[in-house]
Amino acid sequence: MQVLQAMCKTSPADAGEQLGNVKCPVLIIEGSADPDGADPRAEGEKIVADLPPAGPEDPLTAALGRVLA
Repeated sequence: MQVLQAMCKTSPADAGEQLGNVKCPVLIIEGSADPDGADPRAEGEKIVADLPPAGPEDPLTAALGRVLA
């Protein structure tokens, strides 16, 4: 529970700073009803752009690639 409480104290900027350290597949879900942004698609595209490139060293992420629909 303490970990969850600590996560709620971070800002989106804190999370954004860590995107380059992600080393696993990621599912990004954005929608028009999200209350925190004016352009959910642009926000999703920014997240994808800030993630490290999927590479051949990880067969799962290399096979999945990046999809934003």
